[in-house]
Amino acid sequence: MCERIQNLYHTRMGQHELEIRGVNCLWTCAHPCSMALMADGKPSYLLAKVIIQDGTLDDVADAALQLSAFFLDSKSGNIPWQQFPDLLTTDSVARIPTSDWNSADDDS
Repeated sequence: MCERIQNLYHTRMGQHELEIRGVNCLWTCAHPCSMALMADGKPSYLLAKVIIQDGTLDDVADAALQLSAFFLDSKSGNIPWQQFPDLLTTDSVARIPTSDWNSADDDS
């Protein structure tokens, strides 16, 4: 999955500065297809239980890039739930505030 997202990124999203890398563990062992979005000064997102079925790998990879673009384009890093691509709307999504979070930063 990570390799497919990297390949799509290089062909479709050259205008964004995005680092895509695989990691050994996100502690989502029961749901191994997971991803995280992180940036300095923005909340982090962890998505677990991302479902990849036969023939949907490219679609899921494209959805991950769409979500990444929303995240990068947002000054605050907050992504309204309505902007999550359908293939990534899982019941296991966490929005983790920045370490300097205060309630005034939360515009949801």
